[in-house]
Amino acid sequence: MDTETSKGFWTRDIISNGIKNKWRKKEAILYRNIDSALRTSSLFSPCPANAFTEVAFMNYFQRPADTNGDSIQVHQQDAQVANEVFRAVVHAISPDIVIFCSSLAYRNAKKFEVPNFLNLRNVLCGHVPHAGMPWWNRVAKKYGGRTGKQVFADFIEQKVLLELKRTA
Repeated sequence: MDTETSKGFWTRDIISNGIKNKWRKKEAILYRNIDSALRTSSLFSPCPANAFTEVAFMNYFQRPADTNGDSIQVHQQDAQVANEVFRAVVHAISPDIVIFCSSLAYRNAKKFEVPNFLNLRNVLCGHVPHAGMPWWNRVAKKYGGRTGKQVFADFIEQKVLLELKRTA
């Protein structure tokens, strides 16, 4: 595989390079914003040098957008492959929570009943706007006057509270 054309598609490499470079590159804003939001949660307090060492992260769609920086134009095959891979990953790692950090990904996941699939496995499921876009930091009525980052952090806190109730 040609390294130049596949460079932006290897999430593991993007995250490891981002951790090494402390998310300094402009294209790392998505990961930098998620890392920052994770750190605001008591679940990650005290937090290691990088919150990504404590979570699993994957791109829902299994190919990059046709144009760097644009949203993916989702074709039927993209949606089907995303659904199959996502379900396989959930089976493999058995997460406690899943947060879709993209409205586009969440809308497509709903078409395949992914929230129901997660609910049947007692996995909390939420969604927020894309962490690399301006609305991550914009207050929205649909989020009760909160930003995407606040909704993300609140969702993590909800998991913490559920765990506390479970152990009490």
